[in-house]
Amino acid sequence: MLNLDLGTIFLNKHIIISVTLALLFAIDWYVYQGLLLASRNASVSVRNVVKYAYWGLTVVSFAVILFYNFGNPEWLKGNSRSLIFTGIFINYFSKLFALIVLVFGDLSRVVSVGSRVFSEPCPNG
Repeated sequence: MLNLDLGTIFLNKHIIISVTLALLFAIDWYVYQGLLLASRNASVSVRNVVKYAYWGLTVVSFAVILFYNFGNPEWLKGNSRSLIFTGIFINYFSKLFALIVLVFGDLSRVVSVGSRVFSEPCPNG
C-alpha cells in the first residue's frame, strides 16, 4: 500500500527544489515584465542586452542551485561556495525589492481604475 504522509512529501528534496525554482521563476518573470515596461523607449540593442543579461543571470542562478543540490557540492570550495550563494542572494533580494515596488504599483492602479469604474453613474439610470 502506498503511504502518502504529507510530512514526507513536503520534505522531499525534489519537491522542495522544484517549488523553490518555480517560485523564483515566477518572481523573475514578474520583475522582467517591469523591466520591459521600463525599457520600452530604449533602443533595440539596449533591450537585447537587458534581456540576455537578465535571463542569463537567471539561468546561471538556477544551474548553480541545481548543481549544488543534485551534483557534488564538495567540488566547490568553501570560499567560492559562499561567494556564489552570496551573489544569488543579492540577485534575488534585489528582485524581491523590485517585486514589492511593482506589486504596490499594480495594486494602486487597480484601486484607481476600480474607483473610477464604480464611481461613474450608470448610463442607463
